[in-house]
This record gives sequence, C-alpha cells and structure tokens, in this order.
Amino acid sequence: MNKIQYVKSAWIICSIFLLLSLNSCADSLQDEHVYRIALQGFCSKKVKGYSFLQNTSTPLPKRTKLSTSSVGELNAEAMDDMYDRNKTITTLPASIACDQLKILSEAEILKGFDTKPKLPHSIAVDEDWAGFYETFPGVSDIVKVSMPGYSKDGKQAVIYLQSVCGSLCGGGSFMQYKNVNGAWLYDKTSSVWTT
Repeated sequence: MNKIQYVKSAWIICSIFLLLSLNSCADSLQDEHVYRIALQGFCSKKVKGYSFLQNTSTPLPKRTKLSTSSVGELNAEAMDDMYDRNKTITTLPASIACDQLKILSEAEILKGFDTKPKLPHSIAVDEDWAGFYETFPGVSDIVKVSMPGYSKDGKQAVIYLQSVCGSLCGGGSFMQYKNVNGAWLYDKTSSVWTT
C-alpha cells in the first residue's frame, strides 16, 4: 500500500468512526433529556428527604407477563426499541442526579439491608427495610430506570421506572413521552405493578 492509499484508508476509517461517535453522542443526549423529564418529579419534590437512584439501568418486566391493558396504548416501536436496548445493563449518566435524587451503585444500596435496626421504623414492615432506613436517614425510596426506547420517527419515547420503599411499598410503570418541537413532554403512564 502506498502512502496515498494509506492516507485515504485512514481518512475513511476516521470518518466512519467520527460518524458513529456523533450518532452515539446524539443518542446519549436524547437519552439524558428523556431521563431528566422522567425523573423530574423526584428532583422537584418539596418534601424533606431524598431518593436513591441506582446507577445502572434496571431489568425490564418480562413481556410475556404484561397484560395487553397495561401496554396496549403505548407506542409499539418504542416498546420494542426499549426492550432491545435493555438486553444489557448500562451505566446511567451521573448528570441526571439532583439534590433530591442521589445516584448510588446497587452494592452501595444493598449495604443498607445488611444493617440490623436498633429501632422500629414507621414505614418499614420488615427488619431489612428498617435497617436500610436506619443506615440511610432521610432517604424515602430506591428508584430504578431503564434505558429509553424510541419510535422509528423519533417522536415518542418509552421508559420503565420503578420506585420501591419497602417490601409492601412501591410500584413500576412504563412512561411514554412525545417530542414536540425538540422538547420531550409527558404523554401517558401505564402501570405494571404496585404494592
């Protein structure tokens, strides 16, 4: 290979890499916007305390166990994309945290369940959760989110979000958003489970 062919080959490879990087960067920004709108309720709450957000995407409920009524009105393309994108666990961007939503790893969160409580807790109905609340005073719940999925036209997004605050306290829902003039707006929620 002569020098000119080498430079042309290197330029083509670099161009392809740059295009792939730009697409990945655009996807990451899109994801971050959807995360922010999905988590805004936690970040804007005016109550004392805070929530933990697990720093990795959460596994999705098995599709075979979902009722048609719980997902029937959600965009099918966005649902398919969400399930495809969540086949592997992904680290969430740290930039989606806020004062009321602190990002921790699953291992850090689980340490709270290793503590034996000294006092009964008003919310917890079992010893593990009482130990968790004693380890992390002021925390109200553990929040987990999936990677978002998008419709092929990029106008709708679906994300799975769950919040757990005890062995009989919590829920999980699919949340759908629509892109209106470049801004993601809430569209609808479809509850999957609640305790």
